[in-house]
Amino acid sequence: MAQGYLSVILHAHLPYIRPARRHAGDAEFWFYERALECYLPLIRILDNLQRDGARTRLTLSLSPTLIALMRDEIIRERLIGHVNRMLELSARELNRTALLPALRELAGTYHLRLLHLQNILTQRCGGELLEAFRQMEARGQVELITGPASHAFLPGMLAMQPQAARCQIRLGMDTFESAFGHRPGGFWLPECAYTPELDEILGAEGVGYIVLDGRALERASTPAFHGIHAPVYCPSGVAAFGRDRDAACLPGCNAYGHPTDPLFRDNRRDIADDLPLDYLRPYLPDPNTRIPTGARYHCIRAGDNGSNVYQRKAALNRAAEHAEGFMRDRMHRAQNLVRQMDRPPLFVCAYDMHVFGHRWFEGIEYLDYLHRKVHFDQNVLETVTPGEYLDRHRCNQMTTPAVSSWADEGYFDQLVGPDTAWVYQHLSRAVRVMRELTEAAAEQGGTEEEEGNGHHGEPEDTPSECLDHSTTSSNDLQSRALRAAARQLVLAQSGDWVTLLQNPQHAEYARTRLHLHLSNFARLASQIRSRQIKSGDIEALERDWPIFGEICPDAYR
Repeated sequence: MAQGYLSVILHAHLPYIRPARRHAGDAEFWFYERALECYLPLIRILDNLQRDGARTRLTLSLSPTLIALMRDEIIRERLIGHVNRMLELSARELNRTALLPALRELAGTYHLRLLHLQNILTQRCGGELLEAFRQMEARGQVELITGPASHAFLPGMLAMQPQAARCQIRLGMDTFESAFGHRPGGFWLPECAYTPELDEILGAEGVGYIVLDGRALERASTPAFHGIHAPVYCPSGVAAFGRDRDAACLPGCNAYGHPTDPLFRDNRRDIADDLPLDYLRPYLPDPNTRIPTGARYHCIRAGDNGSNVYQRKAALNRAAEHAEGFMRDRMHRAQNLVRQMDRPPLFVCAYDMHVFGHRWFEGIEYLDYLHRKVHFDQNVLETVTPGEYLDRHRCNQMTTPAVSSWADEGYFDQLVGPDTAWVYQHLSRAVRVMRELTEAAAEQGGTEEEEGNGHHGEPEDTPSECLDHSTTSSNDLQSRALRAAARQLVLAQSGDWVTLLQNPQHAEYARTRLHLHLSNFARLASQIRSRQIKSGDIEALERDWPIFGEICPDAYR
């Protein structure tokens, strides 16, 4: 039996970006970039680990909005086109760097890598990333979980109305079930942000376990006896796992996951920043917009005369060294702790998945090396998922975890502050309106959960787009309007807007999205109240925002 457990949890999330009709917008490339840097490389290393017989137990949290992006047909088609264009550009880079041996070798490495990723996307996955994750879950490599519908900051939603938090949690679970055919065992809390008032809702919605900052267990109503090295049960029965803060800062990286080791690749310098636009233009969906290409030829180390050219082999060797050191440290701690516990100590290593590959280029290989070393090079540690741990150790302490998040100080100061208070004021007002609308509709008999997602056609004999509720289809149209309003409210509640508002580069986009969804909601609310619902508005919103078909406004009652 192992003397310690290692549980690696990766959380993957992007806000929902509705693809532009003519050509991809800037924000749409967030998905394509991460697909090439994170999702496809992860599929590749997990397939290779399976092929080589290395036992792998990895927990992967896919947010509902990311799931929706992966399911979107337009996004899938454009991803294939993006990969093809980047391959064409990398082939041209082979010619451009022909007389520069160091760069030519690296360009060849990138070209070969893109060929492998293209094959994974088109042949291995058939263009569908979710299918690969389904297969990995079926063969026991991956435990899939999810989070709130639009990655909302749940303590903030709870402060508005319990119904707002409940809708986010329920809709997140429903979206996951629609994609994978079963309810998730675990639930990711954005920013690991927790307050005890969430417990009752999480339990009522069938959540099996959550991941919290370690301080939540250490500062619990009755401090966790085993600290972060074993989960606790909350009063509702939801299991809470404590994140290992010592593992939060990855070796060779800073606290935000950006590499600091001088051998690692400098992700801030792309050929898109250095080369003429005319050279890049044939490979850009929008000929006037530069996008990252992934062709980056420099390492972090400063140097002159080409001495800072990225050396791929040296960087991977350093990543392997870091993986070895990380594993040895956990082995040593496990051997010391196991004498004090009635079970092997657990090390929960939870990260933003986009650190691996996107921020830290060698991070994906680091995960590969870590799992290989744990399987082949020692017998002290064993990789497990939280669900697997609970199956083995059903008896755990019961206590109430403390208010916490994984922010620097362990609280919410960075998430709720004077600069973003106005966002929550607008959202709180909208939540109150949504509750009033659903309660009024229930009294009139206008909403029924069994109506499904409400996407029904308009009667052919209706001449006007503005319909009064006296028509025969009034209940149907009202149900669609309520669902459309609830969908816009959920999108407005995305925690991404608060985060991006604090980033000068993306603040304008965040304000635009927030204003758009709140304006759409206000317009629909006015139509529902006045009983003058415009079918054209409803159809346009259903077409433009094809997400959360599982939404049920009754959650706000």
